Amino acid sequence: EYYNRMVLDVIQQQTECYDEQMRDIKRHNDIECNEKKKVIQELKKKSKECDKTREAIELWNKIQEMRQKNLLKKKEFQQTVNKTRQHKKELEKMKARYDKKEQRMREQKAKQKQAVQKEIDRSLDMMTQ
Repeated sequence: EYYNRMVLDVIQQQTECYDEQMRDIKRHNDIECNEKKKVIQELKKKSKECDKTREAIELWNKIQEMRQKNLLKKKEFQQTVNKTRQHKKELEKMKARYDKKEQRMREQKAKQKQAVQKEIDRSLDMMTQ
């Protein structure tokens, strides 16, 4: 009976020791699990921050691209305006030359008309004498 009692005591001690080890393992696993959850939460938070940063960078790049396009359009518009001004100046010069030629032609026509009129008047004067 003594032997049985000793075996029973040893079994109880081993069971208690096993239970204690299981509690320690569970406690350790819970601590590790909590730490891993914290790490996961922190990584998720950083991931969201990275996503926001990435979105901000993409938005900034789009803004810069739009600015570049806008500058290009402004330059093209300015070139068009400059060409239009140049064409306008050329047209004004051409109009001035045309007006001068037209004025000279009118003067020549008027002189010719006066010469013809003088000739007619002279012929009439001769006929009346």
